[in-house]
Amino acid sequence: MKDTGVEDLHTLQEELKRLGISVVSGRQDTVISVKIKGLAGRALLRGLRLADQLLQEKIKNALQTCTDPATKLFTDPTFGPSSSDPDGAAAICRAGGVISAKGGSQHQAKVLGLLQRGKIRWERPIYATENEESDSSPQDEEDDDIYSMTSTDHVFASNATLFADGVSSGDVIQGDLGDCWFLSALSVVATRSDLLEQTFWRRDQHKAKGLFVCKFMKNFVWNYVLIDDRLPVFGFTDKKAGKPYFARCRNPNELWVSLLEKAYAKLHGSYEALIGGFVDCALNDLTGMCSEQVILKEGFPGFGENPYIPAKPQQKHGDPFWEKLARYKQSGTLMGCSIQPPVTAKEVAVESSAGNGLYFKHAYALVDVAEIKTAKGESVRLVKLRNPWGMGEWTGPWSDSSEERAQNEDAIERFFKILKRKVGANAEKRVFMTINAQGKVGADEISQEEVTEINTNDGTFFMSYDAWMQSFTHFFAGIDFPDAWHGRRSEGSWNEANCGGNTTKSTWINNPHFELVIDQRARIFASLSQEDPRGSENLKIVPVGFHICSLSPIGNDPNKVEIREPSKKLDAYYRLYKPADRDSFQTGKRPEHLPPAIIPGTVIPSIDDDGIPQPAYTFKQAVSVEATMEPGRYCIIPSMYMRTVRSAVVV
Repeated sequence: MKDTGVEDLHTLQEELKRLGISVVSGRQDTVISVKIKGLAGRALLRGLRLADQLLQEKIKNALQTCTDPATKLFTDPTFGPSSSDPDGAAAICRAGGVISAKGGSQHQAKVLGLLQRGKIRWERPIYATENEESDSSPQDEEDDDIYSMTSTDHVFASNATLFADGVSSGDVIQGDLGDCWFLSALSVVATRSDLLEQTFWRRDQHKAKGLFVCKFMKNFVWNYVLIDDRLPVFGFTDKKAGKPYFARCRNPNELWVSLLEKAYAKLHGSYEALIGGFVDCALNDLTGMCSEQVILKEGFPGFGENPYIPAKPQQKHGDPFWEKLARYKQSGTLMGCSIQPPVTAKEVAVESSAGNGLYFKHAYALVDVAEIKTAKGESVRLVKLRNPWGMGEWTGPWSDSSEERAQNEDAIERFFKILKRKVGANAEKRVFMTINAQGKVGADEISQEEVTEINTNDGTFFMSYDAWMQSFTHFFAGIDFPDAWHGRRSEGSWNEANCGGNTTKSTWINNPHFELVIDQRARIFASLSQEDPRGSENLKIVPVGFHICSLSPIGNDPNKVEIREPSKKLDAYYRLYKPADRDSFQTGKRPEHLPPAIIPGTVIPSIDDDGIPQPAYTFKQAVSVEATMEPGRYCIIPSMYMRTVRSAVVV
């Protein structure tokens, strides 16, 4: 007799393959990767429904094969305590031992020591019944007191729920792990509850079995990560419950932060793999949005390459970067920032003081921006930030205890209290985000409230825009493009034949080419991404960049790059990388051509007289540029600074 479950799976996989959707499973079918390419309209919606059915079948099989007979609960065989690893050490530190890795071995040795001495143990929460879930709000006491009163059964959460009264950026509390970059991204995404709740497939449908499914975008593939609800807990005694050792919610009975962090750690191999990172990368992984990083201060690699940074930090009118922040917030774009020490400062420790309550090498969520009218009738631009520690705030002007805040509380509440945004109904943008239990795909208008209250040390604070620009060095964003925009993703790779190296190499022109045709003047956002090496021993981030050049036919080769001689007026802006050979490059007498320093088509009178610089080579997973361009035929040429690496490339 045939196994109907296996037959259903096979049929679904064949149909998905026919549509061009690939599904790959790993870790004993507890990580399911779904890649969709080139689908739109009805074909896309059909693909979404079929993939959703396939996930249901995979989860059904996981519940059958991975349920503990004693507890009747799903027990992850690949992440957490097992018969071969009773302490779950491999889930916390790769290979379950102290290894040399970013963040140092001292932290790993400490955690493993606590595990071995029984100071950390894995616990499951006890869930609230349906009529009790509404009474899961936190107490008014300090955190340690809350956890000491949590449960007479000494379980870290005895009235547990996935979400308690919605989500907020203030929910996120960092644990004993250097993953503030990821937690800051969670704080940012929490300002869009529609996006955050969609990171949990079918929400908490299988919580009674101790199973949750979290969804992440990794290298442009959606990964569905099955986890059980066992969490490492510490601080417990015979008389009080403990609390999660790693990240947690401020409300001890709310689980979404701890579960998302656990699933993200599993995707990369261990909690230890999450030490150190960038907010923009996490935003991309959590939402699938394009990520962006902007250098805010002179003296840091990449500064000056973004046209939005104003020439003067104190600029009050016509500040393009402030306008960009306001536009991003209006569209629902997710934002964060950090302070890096000067390049010359070699001994600055991670999360050491940067003065005025701020910290170096620490990621903050940028949750809101607004221009308010003060009690004196003056206009002031403010930014609202969130420290994922849940404490540690700016102590300068406009801080919680400042005179400015006390005198203008009504104005702050009026401009910051309620945020309402329309979420786009583009089905392609919302892949695997809007399918309900009946398999229906849809999108609604979402209204969200983010209440601003004074709390002297909750990690949320205000700064003036000028003070923020003077203090912070890096800005990050996960961009939610307006529905009117159109996008396309193209994939390629560097190999021995086409890895041409940087623009100083005669082989630069051999790099992959991607054609870009613009029919009318348009705003474009172009991004180059390389594979994320996190959790991999074979990959690493390398310096990459890309150049946009004009395409015009030369002889019988319509795809050959031709660098036209710029006008004398623009001569200063067209920097060639080998000045001595300038004439030969411009006349096309040599077969290899170099790109101009300014992106062709971006020198537009009254819009941008100077044009937009080409992106610089940087050590980042993604490099991007935004510009208004004239109609024309262009070519995007990505390149590595070195020619020694083979890698995939996505534009």
